[in-house]
Parts: sequence; structure tokens; C-alpha cells
Amino acid sequence: TRDYLQNVLKNSPMIIITTDMDGLIVSFNPRAEQCLGYAQAEVIGRPAAEFYEDPAERDKLMVRVKRDGTVRHHETTLGHKDGTRLPVDITVSRLHDSDGEMIGTVGICMDISARQALMDQVIQSERLAAVGRLAAGVAHEINNPLAIIGEISGYLGECLEDDPRAEDPDTLAEIIEALPKVSRQVDRCRSITHRLLNFARKSEAKVEVANVNAAMDEILPFLVKEARLLNISIHKEYDQGLPRVRMEEMQLQEVFINLISNAIQAMGHRGEGNIWLSTAVEEGKVKIVVRDDGPGIAKPVL
Repeated sequence: TRDYLQNVLKNSPMIIITTDMDGLIVSFNPRAEQCLGYAQAEVIGRPAAEFYEDPAERDKLMVRVKRDGTVRHHETTLGHKDGTRLPVDITVSRLHDSDGEMIGTVGICMDISARQALMDQVIQSERLAAVGRLAAGVAHEINNPLAIIGEISGYLGECLEDDPRAEDPDTLAEIIEALPKVSRQVDRCRSITHRLLNFARKSEAKVEVANVNAAMDEILPFLVKEARLLNISIHKEYDQGLPRVRMEEMQLQEVFINLISNAIQAMGHRGEGNIWLSTAVEEGKVKIVVRDDGPGIAKPVL
């Protein structure tokens, strides 16, 4: 039986690591050596937590394993000997002796670096598609302040072109009043392009502590113009006391764009409608709701 199990460990395409009750490594199969760069002799007796990007994560996993028996398909990152990081999908289970007593754990990991790279490509292509969808709204948003700037600049040029009124106090007052308007519109254009560039540059999904309301507001200006053209009103009902949460802000914004765009398209043929965006705290969690008063999905289709 021992030889059979050793053969399974040796030929398994999965990373298999066992530990004792103290969290020290007992076995380290060839696939683990290949993926993590360590020889078995280098790691036997070392704490398994050392190989996690965040050693505290191992302790949290063990709490769940002791409580539930198994933790399945937990995505985490392990450290390679050369200092690089290996993303893995890990399942950790309790090991028992013949009397049913827990004697350690077995962790079975799958290298998901290729899958993650593919997902990053998909995310980036979706982001570029979203930027394309927002382009029309951006064009409208920028054209409006540019038109105002053009009108004011033309007017100022006429005032100053060999016109004796240029020295008139009333004319000077008008010029002085108009100049801040130009500055405000320039700042408005700068803000619009800055928001779009920030959105477009977020090419990597990254979990971070962020504000949900701010994430929604960052993409909303690009969608409001399209909604207004179709006589659709977007209403914000934010909880201003919303706590910051750990999230992949970029992917969450993709969700907002898709939900709001779908609602606009679904109501567009009616020529009117309303979209409500609300955030709230319920049972210790942040809840986000996007709803509209459109026709909904027909029952046969649903």
C-alpha cells in the first residue's frame, strides 16, 4: 500500500504537500519540486506557512479545515524558490490515523498561472470594449466645454481687435468675467480625460480597499450623456456612510457599466425611463442595487 501511495504521489500532476499537526511539512511530491523549485530535502520539517505569500493565510485556512474537515478550491499564491509567485487553486483536508485522530493535513494544489494569464487577457479585452462604449459619451462631454471655450475665445478676440471699446471699463469687466469661465471649461475637459485614462489604464484586476460609491461615480459621467439623449434619468441613492471594502474595483466597474448600459439599451426604444443606483449596508455587508422601470425580460426568454 505504501509503495502504491508513493507511486501516486510521484506521478501526480498536482502539487501535493502534507503537514503534521504543527504545520511542518512531512512530504513534498515531485510536482511540488518542479513547480516551486525546492528539493524535497530542503523543505521537510519547515513550516508550510513560509510558502504562502501571506503566512497568516495558512493559519486562517487551518481554522476552517479543523472546523469543516476540508477547504476546497481556495485560490492563493505560493512562493517559488527564485522569488517569483505561483498562483494556485488549493484544496486542504484533514489527515487521520487508523483510530480516526487527526494527525495533520494534505494540501492538493493546481497551478493556475496559465488560467490566470488568460483571464487577465479577457479582462483587458473587456476593458477595451468598455472604453469603446464610453467613447461616445466622452466625445459629447468634451465637445460641450470646447464649444463654450470657442465662443468665449472668439468674443474676447473681437473685444481686443483694434476696438476702442477694449479700454472701456464695461468691456474690461466682461472680459474679466469671461476668463474664469474659460478656465473652468478647460478644467472640466481635463477632468473628463483624466477619468477616462484612469479607467483605461486599470488593466490588472487587483483586490484593494476602496469606496463603492466612488467606483460608481468614476464611470457614471460617461453614461449619463447617452441616457439623457434618450430621455432616461439616472438617480443616485447612496449611503454616504458606506464603509470601504476589499474588492476588485476594476471588475466591479465593468459590472456597473454593463448593468447601466443594458438598462439604457432596454429602455431606449421607449424614449424615456429611470435608472436608480443605490448603496446601503445590510447585515454587515455592502449592498449595491441597479434597477430600472423598463419592460424587463419577457417570461419566455427568461
